[in-house]
Amino acid sequence: MADCGVAIKWADDPKWFSHDGVMVESEEEAFGRKTEYELIHPDKVLFVDEVGCNTSQKNDGNIGRENILVCPNSQAQIRLAFKDCHFTVLGFTAATSEPVLCVIVLGSKTMKMDFIMGVNPFADVVEDVN
Repeated sequence: MADCGVAIKWADDPKWFSHDGVMVESEEEAFGRKTEYELIHPDKVLFVDEVGCNTSQKNDGNIGRENILVCPNSQAQIRLAFKDCHFTVLGFTAATSEPVLCVIVLGSKTMKMDFIMGVNPFADVVEDVN
């Protein structure tokens, strides 16, 4: 990161930093360990987290020992998805802790996709502070 200019390497003198990123003098004031680097452009550093699952609940069974309460002499009516549709979700976050992008990748052999999703570079920009 120092080579591409988003961080500074402190020569031979590691420093302590507080939770707010302010340089401090002692370990008691510090958050984390001493470091030789300071991130100066956290908005240019991205972290990505990947999670995935399957929408089919056919073979889920009683996961987590979840019990469903119903009236006596009745049967629980639960809707389940039976078709396999594996998905992966990638969440991109800047080092400033601001969310940047969420990517959802769907993969299915049985599900018919009649639509195409993507980014339209010619779309009007709509900004909402909320």
